[in-house]
Amino acid sequence: MGHASGDKLLQAVAGRLTKGIRGADTACRCGGDEFVVLLSEVDSPNIATTLAVELGWRLSEPYLIDGHSIHIAVSVGVAVYPGDGQTFDDLMKQADIAMYRAKGTGHSLSITELPKEDVARRKSPIRPPEER
Repeated sequence: MGHASGDKLLQAVAGRLTKGIRGADTACRCGGDEFVVLLSEVDSPNIATTLAVELGWRLSEPYLIDGHSIHIAVSVGVAVYPGDGQTFDDLMKQADIAMYRAKGTGHSLSITELPKEDVARRKSPIRPPEER
């Protein structure tokens, strides 16, 4: 399909990503096929996790690029201040670790730190919105 189609796919992913977040939040591409979403004013780690699940499903929907239906695999890592780190670099590192853990386990979402009851509940497979 070529570089031009790849660029269009990245733009489509970015479009879906920015439509799925609040106005006060920030989304950016940090390299290759990796994106970062910074959530401001999050009262609970559950809010970040819920948004990550929603974004994962939104981004996993097929893309129509140059007449081709393209399906992508989405892996999401979540890190929440202050439990996962005190600095931007610490949070990025923890989110990156969580993302690679998600990729390695075949799941679409990995969370670095949550209360034990939340971790136990989230180990079950993530269901699409229509099944909730």
